[in-house]
Amino acid sequence: MRLLVLLILVLVCSGIHARRRKDRHGNHARRGKSPWKHSWIDDSLRDFSPSITVRTSHPLDVIGRGGESLEDFLNRLIVGIRVNHGQWYEGPNVCSSEKEENSTASEKGKEIIFHSIVKISTCDEVADTYRCITKTQVGDDITTHTKVFECCDGFERDDVTGRCSTRRATKDIMAVLHDAGAIETASALRSLDLNKLLTRGKFTIFAPKDESFKSYKPKTGIHADRNMVMVTKDDNEVINKLEQLISNHIVTGVYKTGDLLDEQILNTTNPLSTLRINIYHRPKKLITANCVPISGANKRATNGVVHVVDKVLEPVSLTLLEIISKNPQFTILKTVLSKTGISRDLRGAGQYTLFAPTDAAFRKLNRKFQDKLLSGSPCATDIVKSHLLPFVICSSVIVSKSVSRDILGQRVNLTRDDDNKLFFNDAQITRPDVMGTNGVLHVIDEVYLPEQAMDVLDVADELEASKFTELVEKAGLTKMLQDLTNFTLFLPTNEAFKKLPEGTLEDLKEDPESLAELLKYHLTKPDISCRDELTKYSSLTSLDQDNNKIHINSYKHSNFFLDNKFTYTAQCVPLSQKGHSTCGGDVHVVEKVLMPPRGDLLDILSMDKDFGTFVKMAKISGVAEMLQGESEYTIFAPTNEV
Repeated sequence: MRLLVLLILVLVCSGIHARRRKDRHGNHARRGKSPWKHSWIDDSLRDFSPSITVRTSHPLDVIGRGGESLEDFLNRLIVGIRVNHGQWYEGPNVCSSEKEENSTASEKGKEIIFHSIVKISTCDEVADTYRCITKTQVGDDITTHTKVFECCDGFERDDVTGRCSTRRATKDIMAVLHDAGAIETASALRSLDLNKLLTRGKFTIFAPKDESFKSYKPKTGIHADRNMVMVTKDDNEVINKLEQLISNHIVTGVYKTGDLLDEQILNTTNPLSTLRINIYHRPKKLITANCVPISGANKRATNGVVHVVDKVLEPVSLTLLEIISKNPQFTILKTVLSKTGISRDLRGAGQYTLFAPTDAAFRKLNRKFQDKLLSGSPCATDIVKSHLLPFVICSSVIVSKSVSRDILGQRVNLTRDDDNKLFFNDAQITRPDVMGTNGVLHVIDEVYLPEQAMDVLDVADELEASKFTELVEKAGLTKMLQDLTNFTLFLPTNEAFKKLPEGTLEDLKEDPESLAELLKYHLTKPDISCRDELTKYSSLTSLDQDNNKIHINSYKHSNFFLDNKFTYTAQCVPLSQKGHSTCGGDVHVVEKVLMPPRGDLLDILSMDKDFGTFVKMAKISGVAEMLQGESEYTIFAPTNEV
């Protein structure tokens, strides 16, 4: 029974994984782009029958959007532990609204869907709003149906039962600000006569907590309690700056949390600034405005809604590139971004997270790496890209140990330690959440050097194969290896070289040409990053002078169908459990030095007099001719003594 449940879990989870939206912080789907690989239809649906209905909640992921936790999902799937008393949106005082939009599939989508019917539904709960979106495609026509459930006017969800049973007081925004503990915001609005603006329509106010407003006041010169401006500069300049600051918290129209979308840009009443909304469901549920958490949502008023935020929202008017260009601590980063061409991406619209090393961080690198970064080479580009994520991650969503993906698709580690310090991989984030119009910047104190952005010799040193690097230099192959692309290296460790017969290494050092041929025998093309891909090849052609073959084999550990463990070998030498990507190629560590073949099987047997009898019998029987052909064999050869 347990095995059956396990199999069901594997199948269901695999299906959800295959169909899930390529979401932010792991799968990179962004708003403005289709969340599906082809049109809005997931690639995995192509093999289904012509009529399909797929119902999902949000995908299971690490950092990003997504509804329920894995624990909740398993509870529902297997044992139904969660007692169902009916959902709040099925109860009284709940109002629903629906809308339908029509569109046409892209040409690429048409090729995949043909004349099939596909229906996909996703549901999402945010604060006091439950929303279901159903997309149906018939031929080329796509219909998007959205249904939203929320508490009816005059009601809000009860803190205990979760039902829409609490009657809402009918007060205006200024009164609601007082009730929500945002008295300083109300005072600032009144001091600038902005409270009169709020009587002319409906607005959404992002109101900082009083304590954050008070701590910010020395920067603005406002003293809200006295309802006056304490000036240290020209009166008009101070008032204008304060008005810009407060206006940055006001959005025309009513935006409850259920109306907000991830990566949504809201225009504020400050014409020079916008607010970026981000919505996270993992590792914790969180909605942010310009990376400031909304801690008190949906405080409704007769003329709008109030969201309490943890900090004052600074006006945002510069792109990430402009922030870097104007800051003197990023002069090297600015040059590197320009040399690698990434500055073009950071100049325009987008939604990025940039972990920005300071000049001091760059100077910690040895001169070789500094020169590499300033060269603008593909390796340098990969190093910079490993600091850039294709979506916005605010520091407040990082709890304990979390993971995400950079724009290369490589995993990055994000950590908050017990002292509340933040880390990007091993680099400390010294200043988080510097907002730009196209994303967020986090200042870090070290440059991250991912394995896949380092050249092969640097990786060899990291993998305790410094002897290989030393011999490469001795053989005059350093530049050849640094310039090589699309390669696979079978890398012998320092221990592997110690296993060579006594005197072999010393002889090779005296003969650079032979040494070079031995080392080049460990190189082949193309680059093969995954060990599983090696099984596509029975042999690989080495880069030595004779283009000798490297024979590849794989051996399964067990015939048990759930056992998926294999041992992979090159020339019968086991490979390490994990491959390593470098700039330009891939590395697989081997436990022994690979020796180029010295002939066919018969030649090798003939070189050893202990196999003389076997060789003689092979020639008499005609087996010798077979052993000199192109086919592959395993020989169990008895010695003369046997």
